[in-house]
Amino acid sequence: MSQIDYMYQFSLDSYIKLFNNSIDNSQPHDDISHRIKFINDYHTYAVYKYCCRGLFTRHKVLLSLHMCVKILEAQNKINMEEYMFLLRGGQLFDKTN
Repeated sequence: MSQIDYMYQFSLDSYIKLFNNSIDNSQPHDDISHRIKFINDYHTYAVYKYCCRGLFTRHKVLLSLHMCVKILEAQNKINMEEYMFLLRGGQLFDKTN
């Protein structure tokens, strides 16, 4: 987000506090894999809420799109070539035709 506007820079200290808060407040579970999923879900939403507080309204949709794409990428549910085409458009490599 700092590439969109330089004022969108968050400190490491604030992120660490947010992460520790996510560990403390997420749903407990005895199984480690479930616990990690609960922490990830809680933390993803906490980061979204925290970031949206300081964003201009016009940039909130961009943050939502970026977070959704990263989540889908981690789950291998998005074709990154198609996504990059969406972002950059088609490129003409052979200009002779």
